[in-house]
Amino acid sequence: MPNASAMQSLQDKFLENGLWVEDWGTIRILCEACSRGTPGEHACTNEPTGQNRYGFAAKSESTLQSVLKEWSEVEDGAEIRRITLAVAGSADS
Repeated sequence: MPNASAMQSLQDKFLENGLWVEDWGTIRILCEACSRGTPGEHACTNEPTGQNRYGFAAKSESTLQSVLKEWSEVEDGAEIRRITLAVAGSADS
């Protein structure tokens, strides 16, 4: 994310398309030992990466990819490095 106006632009584009985006930059994924409470000293395997992370809500991967591509083509300095999909539910459940 190159700057705050780029984030606002991304949020606006997502809302226009019925999608949602959140900045997950402050979220730290815990290793198994850390997630158990007070594990004592251990070599933590999930240290913060220092990279920008965002959570997206979309009904389809193709829509998400398309909107991100459109946004990155007009935002100077915007770059999409990797998208990891996690399915949180379905319309049938």
